[in-house]
Amino acid sequence: MSDSRFFINNVNTDIYVGTGAGTKLIRDIENTEKSIKVISPYLSPSYIEKLISLRNTGIEVSLITTDLLEDFSDNRNLYKLIKQNRITIEPAKAKRDFLIKLKNWMMIFASVIPIIFLADLILDHTPKIAYLFLFTTLYCLSIWFLHSKISKLKIYNYSYQTLFPIKIFLAPSQKDHFNHSTFFIHSKIYVIDDKIAYMGSLNFTKSGFETNFENRFRFTDKNVIQGINEMYSDLLISSENSSLEIEQLARRIYREPIN
Repeated sequence: MSDSRFFINNVNTDIYVGTGAGTKLIRDIENTEKSIKVISPYLSPSYIEKLISLRNTGIEVSLITTDLLEDFSDNRNLYKLIKQNRITIEPAKAKRDFLIKLKNWMMIFASVIPIIFLADLILDHTPKIAYLFLFTTLYCLSIWFLHSKISKLKIYNYSYQTLFPIKIFLAPSQKDHFNHSTFFIHSKIYVIDDKIAYMGSLNFTKSGFETNFENRFRFTDKNVIQGINEMYSDLLISSENSSLEIEQLARRIYREPIN
């Protein structure tokens, strides 16, 4: 990926250190008029819900995070964030429907076969048990083969779309982290309406905003916000190989039956 760095000095800022560091930030978020951008490696389910609520009121929302988000243990909001689209492969569906009908007719006929053989045996008085067993075995194998073919016939493809732009980076192992061999998003940055920006130690979590001892810096300087936005855009479209594709995340929560 390109070098996503940003440096500026001699900037006025509002500084807060202590618990409740997110009080002013959450107030600004709730008063968002047009857009919000979030970078946070950790997310709480209730805070994801805040982003969803903003998006549902017409606010432009985008998110950069990691696969450490707490919501992986509670998929209710992930279902809202990521929608699964199922596409039917029509020729394969037509073939499957034909095979199902054929199998059903064969199963109906299978129930009649013993009656035919029994009637023939009574009328002819000739032992035909061996023939009955052989024919029935082959017939059942044919039905089993049809069933197997039907179950393996793929008639659905899947695609996924997110409620708003999301970029998810993989969290490195401790070894990778210490060796700096894996790109890891650790910053906590919030941009509101392209007018206010926050940086600091507080993750987009209830504990980070309310109870942890955190620090945060609030900026309204246009140059700061422009620099952050450029860096944010670069991260959002990055092809960094330590990022997680939305399809990979979606398959953690959705099933993909082939037919």
